[in-house]
Amino acid sequence: MKESLEDLWQDFHHFMQFDRQLSDNTIVAYRMDIEAFLSFLNQVGLDLKSYTEETLLLFFADKNAKHYERASLSRYLSSISLWTDFLVEQGIRKNNPCRIVDLPKKRSELPIFLTDEEINRLLKAPDISHPIGFRDRVIFQLMLSTGLRVSEVIALKLDDIHLDDAFIRVIGKGNKERIVPITDVLLDWLKTYIEDKRPLLVKKLNGIEMHLLVNQWGRPFTRQGIWKNLKKYVQLAAISKNVTPHTLRHSFASSLIQNGADLRIIQELLGHSDISTTQIYTHLNTSHLRQVYQDAHPRK
Repeated sequence: MKESLEDLWQDFHHFMQFDRQLSDNTIVAYRMDIEAFLSFLNQVGLDLKSYTEETLLLFFADKNAKHYERASLSRYLSSISLWTDFLVEQGIRKNNPCRIVDLPKKRSELPIFLTDEEINRLLKAPDISHPIGFRDRVIFQLMLSTGLRVSEVIALKLDDIHLDDAFIRVIGKGNKERIVPITDVLLDWLKTYIEDKRPLLVKKLNGIEMHLLVNQWGRPFTRQGIWKNLKKYVQLAAISKNVTPHTLRHSFASSLIQNGADLRIIQELLGHSDISTTQIYTHLNTSHLRQVYQDAHPRK
């Protein structure tokens, strides 16, 4: 970079003052916003050339999680967008990703999710020596390994499960189809359930029921059944959090992002139509974000 940051600041000040004719108070506020953004870039190991739309989404998700008002978020976006326009004008950047960023629609609390230790306790709660208990373990393993919605889980048919190719065909909201991979651990549980345990549950129906998950009478399992069983096993696992089926979906996404998964990949796996919905899972501490970028960013 030909100019130092201080030189850029001076040029940008003139840009705001004379080109954009902003007031002194606005210039001071914009500089404070941009300094906060530059500090964030430094923490996650990026420079003026390499921040992207995803970087901005992470920045605003962090501010949203800290309960910044929407007016403040809008000003941040205006400040950073103006700064980025300036960098493009100076030939330092090629584009301005601010133009395609949507601010969070509303301030929301961080989603409840289970820790690894709580997940292990929940998975061990069902009595897998019984077909019903084995089925319940498969349900939790399935939801925690794929992030499927409860409605998607109960709708699964046997022909949606492709064990040989290790993927599940899911029909989500808006009748949109997506493909979700099956982990090795989940593959083993599903194979045993489908081949050994499920036949014991559907034997009274002569095998005509095609839903993957069935109740003790061999009929399709229901949303209410999953809620009821989850509540029971949460108590058995001595988990004090308010756990719902959606908590398992949150836990899946949280685990992915804490292990460095890209937001776009998580968006696709969860079946979100808008990445701003996926932003709620960026409740990470700064040190973790820094490590993710250092390990994975192509221009580190």
